[in-house]
This record gives sequence, structure tokens and C-alpha cells, in this order.
Amino acid sequence: MLGVLQWTNENGLANYPLTAGIGTQDFIVDASFTQFDGFVPVLVSILPTSVDIQLTFTFDFGSAEVKYTKAAFDAGINFIRIYSDLVNSRYIGTITFGPGTDVFWQTKIGSLQTLNVPFIAGTVKSIPSSLGLFSLGGLFGPVTVSRPTTLGAEDDTIFFNTLANVTTFNAVLHHAFLTTPPAKALKLLNEVGPLQEVVNGYNYSTNAVTISNNDTVKFNTSSSGSLNVDLIRTASVPNSNAVPSLSQ
Repeated sequence: MLGVLQWTNENGLANYPLTAGIGTQDFIVDASFTQFDGFVPVLVSILPTSVDIQLTFTFDFGSAEVKYTKAAFDAGINFIRIYSDLVNSRYIGTITFGPGTDVFWQTKIGSLQTLNVPFIAGTVKSIPSSLGLFSLGGLFGPVTVSRPTTLGAEDDTIFFNTLANVTTFNAVLHHAFLTTPPAKALKLLNEVGPLQEVVNGYNYSTNAVTISNNDTVKFNTSSSGSLNVDLIRTASVPNSNAVPSLSQ
């Protein structure tokens, strides 16, 4: 007669997701990580307290302490998501806990257990650290965006702030043509008017859409309530404004 082998999780048959046993069965029963350059995380130590279990790991960026609370365990929440810190908010991975977790609160409170046991390499999704973007315009490799430090440079309309690993582009600050006289700013866009600013002798229209004349299109704002747009018929008669036909 054949019996039935009851399966609960990988940890019940082996040390998964760790490479070696830690003396407690059904504690960490599953794990998945996203790391740079194939780095495999290491479970360094475990310290149970009356309110949580403090786990120390080594990740690709260094050491990190993660807490799994008893309140979460009692509520049936059996996993934690790990992030690098509150500033970067880089996702590191997820760890799932089994029923053996309760043993730490029953018998091991205050006992520091130093392990230094790596996780199995199969729990890691590797990302090359040299590729901030996998592809940009079909090309691969590092991407560098820079802006000049001196106002008046040609590409000064590109403005961005960087905080840790987060880059925020802003198309408002100093977003204007550097012309003398300055380009005309629309007086109202979505019920928001433009802001005028003078920096180093240059007139800037911020929070606005600006318009400028060119060889073909001419703008006229003779009255506050209208905007005239004229097209030049031919280069030989520059002052002859008319809407050209398709043939022209």
C-alpha cells in the first residue's frame, strides 16, 4: 500500500531558500531578490525580541537590518518586502516566513544567533550595474545627461534635480528662449498666467509657453485679447502676409 507524502514547502525537505540549515525548520520558507551583478544575499544574524525578529543581511549595497513583527505574524501576514532605504526606495526582495517562526518568540527571545549563511543563487534575479537603462533609442550602454552651470548656455532649458538614485526633470525653471527682446509668452494657459523673471540680465518667462517669429511664421499680439499668426507668402516679398495654398 502506498502512503501519501504531504508537501508543505521546499524548506520541509531541504534548507531552501538558504544554502545551509540554521537550526530551526520552517522559519524562512521562500525568498526572492533583485541584485546587481549576480550578488547573492547572506543571512548574517537573527535576534528575536518580544515584539519582533531583527534579521541582518548583506546585500549588494552592504549590510541592512530588517524587522519582522510579532503583530504581523499573529495577523497572518507571513512576508516582508525589503527596500534599500526610505530615500532611494529601491526594491531589494521579498522573504516569506513559515510556522516555525513562532519558535523564536517561544524560546529564543534575546538570544543573538550569528549565521553568515548565503541564500541559494536561484533566488536572485541579477541586473547589470553598468546599465542604468537597458536600451535608449535602440542603443545600449551608459546614459549621461548634463546641464551647464552658467545661465545663458545653449541647453539651459533642460533642468533637473537629482536626489540619491532619483532624477526629476522639470520643464518650468528657465524654460524660455534667450532672445533680445524675449520671445512672447502666452498670457494664459489652462487659466495659469506666465511668471516673469530676470536672471543675469536675461528675461525669462517661466511657467509659460513662448512663441517666436521665424522666416515663415510671424506672430502679432497688438491687443491683449487676440493673437495673430501670419505666414509669409514668398521670400521675395517678405511683408506680404497670406495663408498659402497647398501648392505653395
